Amino acid sequence: MSSIIVGSVATGHYESQWTGSGYGNEWVGGANSAGGVSVKFNVKNTSDKIIKYLRFSLMPYNRVNDFVGSSIPHQNNSVFIYTGPLYPDRLHKMVFENAWYNNTIVGAIIEWVEIEYMDGTKEQISGNNITVETYLGEMTPAVKTIILVAIVVIALLALLCLAFYFDL
Repeated sequence: MSSIIVGSVATGHYESQWTGSGYGNEWVGGANSAGGVSVKFNVKNTSDKIIKYLRFSLMPYNRVNDFVGSSIPHQNNSVFIYTGPLYPDRLHKMVFENAWYNNTIVGAIIEWVEIEYMDGTKEQISGNNITVETYLGEMTPAVKTIILVAIVVIALLALLCLAFYFDL
């Protein structure tokens, strides 16, 4: 088992959108208007040590799963650094804004991660040895459905109460 667990890697960008009560940033797939593609994923420290730095090598790919590069600075893989501390059993959301500029990018894989602990020790894990949990730190579709059903049931109960109160 690796010393970290990684959630699904998502590519896209944050976009300011009207939410009904004001503007908020929503994650949207694809490149932004300038062609910039950001990347985000959650990471959980499963070791018993405090992580000082995480270095991730990420490879972006297109719709036909070919690795593609960024038009700026013309490279395929990129190394991204998270500066801790990341304490044991803690979860952190990684977001690297405008990681690449290429509007054909639809995803990315983690090629490797290097973990540097506060005690100075280091560990490198190749991508296929990293434990991945699809919904790490996020609501699964099943949970979202349960919440939606609960909201509908509560709304119906409220309508029934109003109908009973007003003798409809």
